[in-house]
Amino acid sequence: LTACRRELHAHPELGLNEVQTAAFIEAKLDEWHIPHHRVGKTNVVGVLKGEHPGNHTIALRADIDALPIQELNDVPYRSQTDGVMHACGHDGHMTILLLFARWIAKNRAHIHCNIVLLFQPGEEVCPGGASMVMAEDPFRDYRVVAFVGEHVAPEMAVGNLGFRSGKYMA
Repeated sequence: LTACRRELHAHPELGLNEVQTAAFIEAKLDEWHIPHHRVGKTNVVGVLKGEHPGNHTIALRADIDALPIQELNDVPYRSQTDGVMHACGHDGHMTILLLFARWIAKNRAHIHCNIVLLFQPGEEVCPGGASMVMAEDPFRDYRVVAFVGEHVAPEMAVGNLGFRSGKYMA
């Protein structure tokens, strides 16, 4: 996972132009035999069906775009794209969702719902990528009962998770 995050961190792309990023995500989903498709240019939607899928779906979202900021960190995995970096943690978001996808793929026997993975482009642009993704209605074939969007929170202590119901950061 560290290698995955560092690869994503080293090759950031600005919102709605995440072509290499989407291809990287698709390659990982292919590696783990997770069906997926594109919605629009760079939004990747993976679909995991548990062995006991029931009639409901949980949707999980991670953003995939970077910011127009020059990276000054002196690390081996620093941004290779001049003037662009993952300064908001989206490299971590993608890695977390890919980790979850890999875990679910290995544990389908214990899953009692469908899970839709949404790798959303353009979170940092206006109009935001979410509105464009939703206009394509990627969930029309599923009865989504919960939608979870994750975000890193550097102000929280390591090992802690925070949850909130309803709309948040919208």
